[in-house]
Amino acid sequence: MKQLAVIMLSLLTGCTTAPPRSSVVLPETEAARFRDLCSRPGVPAFQGTWTPTPADITAMESRFRRLRRTKSRECCVLGFSVDRLEKFDLQYVGVMINSQKFIYINAACSATRDAQWSTRAYSSVCDGGGCYWGALYDVEKGQFSHIASNGSA
Repeated sequence: MKQLAVIMLSLLTGCTTAPPRSSVVLPETEAARFRDLCSRPGVPAFQGTWTPTPADITAMESRFRRLRRTKSRECCVLGFSVDRLEKFDLQYVGVMINSQKFIYINAACSATRDAQWSTRAYSSVCDGGGCYWGALYDVEKGQFSHIASNGSA
């Protein structure tokens, strides 16, 4: 009964976040493709790559409700925030910034998914607004930052 009350309270207060439609950890070799994106800032300068474990991904995804509260302070839509993660396919790549582990999240509307989705970075899409966005997750701190969406033509 207590569990039911907690679930109901979470639903009523909006503390739950539906999972993304799908997600994949990309090969480390794809990280460089996220440096220079066409329509938004890419991953900040990094010194190396690593492969996130299933536990790293589970921990990050369990904090997705925090991502909804994170507002963009960068180009191209100031104040952009993610709502309804279930609309997106997410690509993850591990990067090292100043000897700390981060996971870069690259998101695309589910309708844009293609056959290479699980092995190649979606990095050449220009414009598209909130249908395409990226964010950085600090593995140690459990915090999201550097959220940015594509611009609109």
